[in-house]
Amino acid sequence: NEKEANKMVKAYKCFKSDLSDANGKYEIGKTYHVDILPYLKYNSAFAHTSPDDAMSQALDRGFDCIYKVELFGDEIIYKNKKSGVVAESFKIVKEVDYMAKSVNADYYYKPRYIAFAITRGQVTVDDILKDKPLLKQNPTIQKAIAKQNIEKYNDILAEHTDINYSVMQALIETRNEKYINKWFNSGNDYALYCIAKLNIKKYNDILINSDNWRILEAIAESTDNVEYLTKLSNYSQINVRFAVIKTACKLNLVSLLDKFVTSQYKADRSTLAQYTTDEKYFDILVTDEDPLVRAIVAEKGIEKYLDILINDDSNVVLNHIIATGNQKYIGEIIKKDIFKEDSYLRANIAGLGIDKYCQMLINDKSKVVRCAIISLGIKKYLDIYVNSDNTFDREEVAEVASTNNYTEYLDKLVYDSHCMVRKLVAESGNPKYLDILVNDEDASVRANVARIAGLTNQVKYLDILSKDKSRDVRDAVLYYADDDY
Repeated sequence: NEKEANKMVKAYKCFKSDLSDANGKYEIGKTYHVDILPYLKYNSAFAHTSPDDAMSQALDRGFDCIYKVELFGDEIIYKNKKSGVVAESFKIVKEVDYMAKSVNADYYYKPRYIAFAITRGQVTVDDILKDKPLLKQNPTIQKAIAKQNIEKYNDILAEHTDINYSVMQALIETRNEKYINKWFNSGNDYALYCIAKLNIKKYNDILINSDNWRILEAIAESTDNVEYLTKLSNYSQINVRFAVIKTACKLNLVSLLDKFVTSQYKADRSTLAQYTTDEKYFDILVTDEDPLVRAIVAEKGIEKYLDILINDDSNVVLNHIIATGNQKYIGEIIKKDIFKEDSYLRANIAGLGIDKYCQMLINDKSKVVRCAIISLGIKKYLDIYVNSDNTFDREEVAEVASTNNYTEYLDKLVYDSHCMVRKLVAESGNPKYLDILVNDEDASVRANVARIAGLTNQVKYLDILSKDKSRDVRDAVLYYADDDY
């Protein structure tokens, strides 16, 4: 993490349509505190320095909108070569002007910005269609138009013989029976799957007899019909039963849950353990014969069950206890013989980023444990490992430093005695280090410089290495350089 002290940065953050995310709901103009540690631990971004990166996250994780935000605090921490950023506080400023962003966007992002502009009401469908007719529009834009439920346009899309499946789904999701009936009678399994998800009884009364397990899974996920769920609870395909259990947990259908808690299939019991909140079932599953089921109970973090499971001899269970972060039980695990024997237990404790455990394990004999500490990216630990006699430790530091452009470590490791460390320094793509490594004595390092130069379009290194004495290096230039080179 590259840190900047006492600065404010502008960034982009994704939200649901009601200005919420997994951590809560927000208002424009207000300032909110951020818990930084999870973002360091999981190498994830709280916000993004570019709108394109924010758009990628919105599409991947189902967010509906992107807002400009201001991040500030004692430290601004950048992640993933400065594409991500996190700080102690943030303030929401205003929503992105998607049409403005679309003007200079590439072929991938342009239709997605336009689609967001449509769904967020920043532009009308009529305005979009002034320049290009509906059926010539990108499917992403057609899908956004379909969601506006304007019948004159949706009728055109529905009659299109080469309709994109995502557009078809959007039309079905309007719940207009004209479109539902069209595809219900088509025999198209994906269309039937989309219809099943609507939970309309007259269609599901027929679809419940389908032999396509994905359609049955869709019914189980969306229905509140106990008759359907009871029938599907006996289905042989595991995904259908999983869906039944999830829905039964949500609806608290005791008759079905009582059945699954004693199921012969451990997957059914583990799914129940994962989705129920009823301690009646935890009371049974805490002593289940399968360690994964017990582990899922452990990860709930409920102390009366942890008091039982702390005596479990399964490292799977103990690892899930560690994941709760409850130091009362971690302290008990440290006293066990298995703690000394199982490097993955120690690594998981180290990976929590709690200083007293990291200090205890910093010289651990297992590289798995040391890697867990290095991967935290915390500089006081990296200051130790960068000088390690163990090549593996320095390789891990080089990887973390290259990913996050920690120049204070790269400045040292670029001259490391081991070629693998120097290769990992090259991964930073920083010209400061490529200027040195392009003349490295080891051909594998120079070949990696060629790879990075090709991927980042740094032509001057390709020019040098195209004349390299090593054929492997010259081949790397040819392989990674643009076709026009």
